[in-house]
Amino acid sequence: MIRHLLLLTLRDDVTQEDLEGISAGFDALAREIPEIAGLQHGAALQLPGSSAQPADYAVALDFENEEAFARYIDHPIHREFVRTRLLPVRTGGMSAQIRIQDGRS
Repeated sequence: MIRHLLLLTLRDDVTQEDLEGISAGFDALAREIPEIAGLQHGAALQLPGSSAQPADYAVALDFENEEAFARYIDHPIHREFVRTRLLPVRTGGMSAQIRIQDGRS
């Protein structure tokens, strides 16, 4: 399996409504795009003790293989979500893909 990790930095003026829209959007992606095998997401806790640059929102999406991930990236529903929900509120972000043994790792 492939896990796609996404860390987003959001604009300072992001509202609770914006965050709820992002959350609802990711939930909709999981319902509407069959390639998504697992999803976890939410506002970053920003607990003390981390030496890394803080993010505002974190996402982990699981896919059966690289081909499923590629189909997700190109899926029109995903592209629309990025265009309408993420790009207007984000100032930066990082992503990485890692291999995992199963969707619970």
